[in-house]
Amino acid sequence: KGVSLPGADATFLGKRVRATGVTEADGSLRFDGQGAITMTGLRKLVPNPAWDHLSGETAVTALIRVRHNLVDVSVDSNLVGVISELPPPMVKDAAERWPLHFNVRAESRDGSPESGNTWRVKLDQRVDIAWGEACRDKQCALTRGAVAVGEDAVLPAQGWRVSGIVKAVNAEQWQPVIEDMLAGFGAGSGGGSGG
Repeated sequence: KGVSLPGADATFLGKRVRATGVTEADGSLRFDGQGAITMTGLRKLVPNPAWDHLSGETAVTALIRVRHNLVDVSVDSNLVGVISELPPPMVKDAAERWPLHFNVRAESRDGSPESGNTWRVKLDQRVDIAWGEACRDKQCALTRGAVAVGEDAVLPAQGWRVSGIVKAVNAEQWQPVIEDMLAGFGAGSGGGSGG
């Protein structure tokens, strides 16, 4: 029997959200949601010291698809309401519109404790970050990643790939931010979300 959720209100990370859900023709479940998220809530969802440079609240829309061994989650926002105190060129005022797309795909295997997560965060045409995790028994480890500036990130088979052209950047200002970010990745991005 299919799922039909015409509209329901809930609270997520302390903010009100509204969701609808249906079973699609291929048997997959689709849930659409809209609401708001705070940067404080984001830190709780994806712990990483790098979020400490962000503050504020913004409207978001979300799409979740569930089919057999695949869960695909996408979140989009224009980031109006968010303040960034990251080093230049990532300084942002609350009123500025910076389209953001976030996606995570969690894939598992029948009868296997192993699974994999692929994460992606694309900020306008400014930066695109993607990384992959291998998971076993709810524990995930970073396996590969890519950072691209002004172009799409392409994940390598292993290790990290950095590409793109940027204007002058103060490396000393960015070094502690990057160290914080990598420390967060080392702790596991999803806390075992791919199981």
